[in-house]
Amino acid sequence: MAETTPSLSIEYVQHLLNKKFQSYIAERGKRYHEEGKVINFSVQSNNRIEAQVDGTHLYHVTVVLDDFGLSNCTCPYEDYCKHMAAALYEWQHRQVLANIWDKNIPQPVIDTLHPVLFSTYRQLISRAYLTVAQVEELMEAMKTAVKQHFSDAEAAVIYIYIIQAMYGMATSYQTYERQERRFSSFFQGLQEVIIQALPALSDGDLLRLAKAMFRSFLSNENTEYGPWESLMREFLPLVPSRLYQRLSDLLDATYEKQPLGKKGRLVKSYFLLAEGHGLLALQQLEGHTIREPDVLPHMTWMKTNHAWTTMKAWFHMLFPRKESAFLYLQPFYDEMEVETASDESLQSSNVWARWLQQPSYQRLLSLTKNWSKEKRSALIQELLPALKNQLEQMPSRIAYIKLLTLEKRAEEGANYLLQYETEPFRLRPEVNELLQMIQRENRELLFPVYHQFVLRLIEKKSRPHYEEAVHFLKILHCLYKETEDKERFHQYIRRLKYTYKSYRALLEELRQLDS
Repeated sequence: MAETTPSLSIEYVQHLLNKKFQSYIAERGKRYHEEGKVINFSVQSNNRIEAQVDGTHLYHVTVVLDDFGLSNCTCPYEDYCKHMAAALYEWQHRQVLANIWDKNIPQPVIDTLHPVLFSTYRQLISRAYLTVAQVEELMEAMKTAVKQHFSDAEAAVIYIYIIQAMYGMATSYQTYERQERRFSSFFQGLQEVIIQALPALSDGDLLRLAKAMFRSFLSNENTEYGPWESLMREFLPLVPSRLYQRLSDLLDATYEKQPLGKKGRLVKSYFLLAEGHGLLALQQLEGHTIREPDVLPHMTWMKTNHAWTTMKAWFHMLFPRKESAFLYLQPFYDEMEVETASDESLQSSNVWARWLQQPSYQRLLSLTKNWSKEKRSALIQELLPALKNQLEQMPSRIAYIKLLTLEKRAEEGANYLLQYETEPFRLRPEVNELLQMIQRENRELLFPVYHQFVLRLIEKKSRPHYEEAVHFLKILHCLYKETEDKERFHQYIRRLKYTYKSYRALLEELRQLDS
């Protein structure tokens, strides 16, 4: 009985390849197709494929898609053969080609790009293991091919075409999900090239680039994940404000024949926001599930323009029941809370409670950059005891040291060093900065610190530790000279030599001081 094909599709042909051919035969047919051995290919009106396949000889293949049992090949193989499989893969490939290229792309551009595009695609999916360096090599080869045929002004748009075509090929052949990390890495590399090119593009080039991206958005509106969102997130904040209205009109024109979907609305809302219509921009997103990365450009714009009240409304409307910390938007949320709060004390703000969970000196400076010195000092006064209670955690220790240095708390700094800096071998940079601050503010506090460092190092009983101990002794020597108490220093050295007279390696190091 004939097999009917009510809807001939790529999926149906893949079903034939899986069902009618032994797996190793299908794989050989695929290789023949990829090597370009299918020639004189044609499809008749009755879904009958005619082709020649170059194998040991030139074989004539007939594949009847509506009644596969009538298919045949002139090769001696008695079952469905690799030449017939090759013809089916060729049919699949041509159907994919008809779908992946934007209809607005000139045919000469497609003819130029397709060979290198398909070659790159095969290399991305065919290797069992592909390193980051190998993906970068493929990307560089693609960039070289583009430079050979297109100007710098054209290149950015050409990369959009390449990403769109590669993504279309991967989804059509159902290889995107399996090799998503490879494709994402490849796309990210090309996106970085596009972003780097933006400053040199004219307004006309930027509009052409945006038009290509908008069309890609339109063709992938129903795709949950793809290569376009990350590119658009980087592109929008770099758009010159003089182009907002023209780009907004261009977006509307692109979606003229269908309503804006979520992806289009995100772009539209950005332009409305940047034009000063924050609430209208927010209304564009009503009825859609918004993820944190979706609104990164919007939050970036609001932060840059200090639109904290608008940002507060956005957080309230988009994430009303957010109970846990944000993943992408936490820095924006914290800064918004700090800027809009009437009382920034530790007790009344969740920002600083969260900060204490992951303390960062630079983050604190960023959050308080608009504060007066007095207000920030008052906050640090509240934070330091809490940090001191969790000094076993390295981030807390680093933040504690740097805040003591910032506030010039010399006595607290010296007490910290005496109590907690038990391994003074190759001190970390922030500890050295603390020592320098104490020396400027009150050098007398350093005598017990360096004495203790020296003893702790000597007790390690190794040449490197002795060398480090002598380093601190030299600093002590300078401090004693500054206080005009050199004799006290020499007495200290004599006691060291007597106490550790059996430590021959240490005594050798101490001779440096005698000289």
